[in-house]
Amino acid sequence: MIFAEIHGKLGIDYSRAHERAEDLLTSTAFGLLRYLMPAEGLLAILRLARPVRVEGETIIIRPDPDWLGVGPIAAIDVVFWPYWPGYGEPDILLTLRDHAGCPAALVVIEAKLHSPKSSQASEDDEPTNENVVDPDQLVRYWQGLQGLPGFHAMPRRLIYLTKHGAAPAEELAESVRRAPGMQLAWLSWRDVWAVADSTAENSLPAADLAQLLAYKGLKRFNGFRVKPWQPPPVCHFWRRGAWFTVVPPWRGAADIKGFWERKTGS
Repeated sequence: MIFAEIHGKLGIDYSRAHERAEDLLTSTAFGLLRYLMPAEGLLAILRLARPVRVEGETIIIRPDPDWLGVGPIAAIDVVFWPYWPGYGEPDILLTLRDHAGCPAALVVIEAKLHSPKSSQASEDDEPTNENVVDPDQLVRYWQGLQGLPGFHAMPRRLIYLTKHGAAPAEELAESVRRAPGMQLAWLSWRDVWAVADSTAENSLPAADLAQLLAYKGLKRFNGFRVKPWQPPPVCHFWRRGAWFTVVPPWRGAADIKGFWERKTGS
């Protein structure tokens, strides 16, 4: 929450706290992830990203651990809501650094909770060239990322993080069609939970994050939780009231005594 407050996302009197729920979650989640080693936190999450490809009418979204295009990473710098004049404020800018401390890749994460992209192109808007700011939010952030000076030809990636259990394929494909060269991938908040939960036993920040996401319903299904059931001992199996009901459901109470008696006569 601290970074959301520092960047003025909540309003002076916290009047915008409710409407900025996704900013609060982004600030809290990635603020906690900063305290984990990259291999156990941020880098582990990035490697779960599912790159988006559009081939004609086919939308392909599947995991690719090599999508980042980087070697060993020793540290990751996290910047919340960098301001890019003309392009807006993406939620997070990550700078991945190698063991020598040199930048190896740039990754922008745009996080959503209850809302879709804040701005989209209309059906009449033609794809724009790289020198014109695009109306589509993800394309616009991609343009801003490409224009960052001083990083030359290093890999640059854009990740769309949502609460969906399955990728919002059409929303993603819409952006890729407008910028075919965009390196766009999708992540779910449930992926973030899975990484946090996997290391929660040995990390308090990870445990707190896993608990927060689970409380918000942003967790993967990990089985049912039921109390263990112990059948009655064999010696009690035939005792009245232990295994069977006292009154068999198919007979009246008056017939209980005669139920087991041998019938005589006709």
